[in-house]
Amino acid sequence: MFSTEHFRMAEFLHSDTAVRLKIANHPTAEHEKNLRRTMGFMEQVRELGHGPIIITSGYRNPEVNRLVGGVPDSDHALGHACDFYFKKWPIRFAARELATALVGHPTIQIPFDQFILEQDRGVMHISFHPRARKQILTQLGGPGSKIVKGIR
Repeated sequence: MFSTEHFRMAEFLHSDTAVRLKIANHPTAEHEKNLRRTMGFMEQVRELGHGPIIITSGYRNPEVNRLVGGVPDSDHALGHACDFYFKKWPIRFAARELATALVGHPTIQIPFDQFILEQDRGVMHISFHPRARKQILTQLGGPGSKIVKGIR
């Protein structure tokens, strides 16, 4: 199975929902290609951040995505996104530092689409969809709550 220096494909395919409901969370060939690209960009995110990263959510096949309440065109369901946190750093500190680095690092340019601090879940969401809008956002509450510009 594919891996990078610090990540294994299995980390991006794991889903507690899929395990609990005994659903195979396998990507299509196209989605696996997208996941490999995502994993490569996460290596760069690791360089910008604060050491080891824990992936909490990566790929979700259409059934898993529906069951967790994801929108049909979710970047997770396409293999373009993951949710994560840095093992050794408080989430808000890490999110502020990473957001600053994503838009202003002098040598590492990562074509991200969205970077979202999900405060209530204690994770950061990043998408590498090719549209690369470079949006920095904060979700103020739980799933479905208001999303605002910037890191709050």
